[in-house]
Amino acid sequence: MQHLSNKKFDYHLQNSQATQTQLFFQYQIMCNNKMALPDVCDVGFRVFSQNDEDGILLYIFSIIGFTNRICLDIGFSGVNGSNTANLIVNWGFGGLLIDGHLEGMKQSQDYFKQHPDTLIFPPNVI
Repeated sequence: MQHLSNKKFDYHLQNSQATQTQLFFQYQIMCNNKMALPDVCDVGFRVFSQNDEDGILLYIFSIIGFTNRICLDIGFSGVNGSNTANLIVNWGFGGLLIDGHLEGMKQSQDYFKQHPDTLIFPPNVI
């Protein structure tokens, strides 16, 4: 199977829940079978984050697992550039997102209330 975390990987494929799930399980299989895992600096990709945090968080959680799928993001500042939006949208996380920029928070609330994967249980944005 081709390693899917290549930096040149197509953005739309990275944003796919199915592709992220495949990558998640690929890392788990590698870890469980004591295979060499890629370096953290090689697994990053961006869906919402600024600096590849979406891929890095996916990698970390594939190794350590999920407990309660709740996140707290202080200094959220909006969906674009967020470290937690991918977890919320594509991995079923709930949470509390805090920031002082009122216009950005309103836009984020609207985004989560309209997105098909978060409209029933949007995160709390304050």
